[in-house]
Amino acid sequence: MSDVISTIKGMANGLSAEPTTELADALAEAGLTTHQSGGRLVLSEPLELLDTDLIRRSVPGDILSRVEAHWSIDSTNSYLMDRASSADFHGWLCLAERQIQGRGRRGRQWISPFGKNIYMSLGWNLSSRIGLEGLSLVVGMQLARTLRSAGLKDIGVKWPNDIMLDRGKLAGILIEMATPRQGLIGVVIGIGINLQLDEKDAGEIDQAWSDTRGALGIARNKLVANLVSDLLEELPRFADTGFAPYQDSWKKFDLYYGREVRIQLGENFIEGVNQGVDSRGNLLLETEEGQQIFNAGEVSLRALS
Repeated sequence: MSDVISTIKGMANGLSAEPTTELADALAEAGLTTHQSGGRLVLSEPLELLDTDLIRRSVPGDILSRVEAHWSIDSTNSYLMDRASSADFHGWLCLAERQIQGRGRRGRQWISPFGKNIYMSLGWNLSSRIGLEGLSLVVGMQLARTLRSAGLKDIGVKWPNDIMLDRGKLAGILIEMATPRQGLIGVVIGIGINLQLDEKDAGEIDQAWSDTRGALGIARNKLVANLVSDLLEELPRFADTGFAPYQDSWKKFDLYYGREVRIQLGENFIEGVNQGVDSRGNLLLETEEGQQIFNAGEVSLRALS
């Protein structure tokens, strides 16, 4: 299989390849289309594979302890959660060309076709004395800033951690915490971004979705590097202050601020006006019975208009 991977990497760089059954099977499994030129196979569409050396060089400083890009993996989050006790967990960046069991919030599957999108997880240690409430909101705001800088102007965040474009989900965040040890909590920050999806890829997605196709001004590896650099700049600030200083900034990113929304809490539905978040990142909802507060682990949110 390693020879086939090397061949596909060469094809991504513009080389042709001798047709073989093993290569054809690998290309079909990855969803890559080819055509023949002079009796040899070439890719029908450009393919930018992940480049760990380029990403590491593009991230300032030496905060990243490890950078890995997997050809295929069950889940980048699960991979790092299994390594949360490792000495180099802090700053460990795991990327994948494809996820077999990509996970989203509330147990949903994250559709992860080969070589098209961004699937990444970052391992980070935070003091167990710091409240982690609101971390997903901080990551979401930073992700939105990075994407706006890359050319996507009309995006925002749906509380608590969905990046939206044209009323469809563009990116999602999954934050998981390991068992505290020696005053630290190991946190895995998982991010998935739809750069290019088609109807076949998205056939199993059970909600409105969007992708960045044609709207980004930078390449896939550069976007990863920019996102990681921006996160590494923001995470130490959060570690020092918690969420409270970010409370007012949230309004600039909240797509549904001041709008009527519906909260689903188990089998129950509650409607009201989104009033932003409190100093812990909890949702404030103005209802007929008065203001109610919800945390991200309890509910899901939908706009009514």
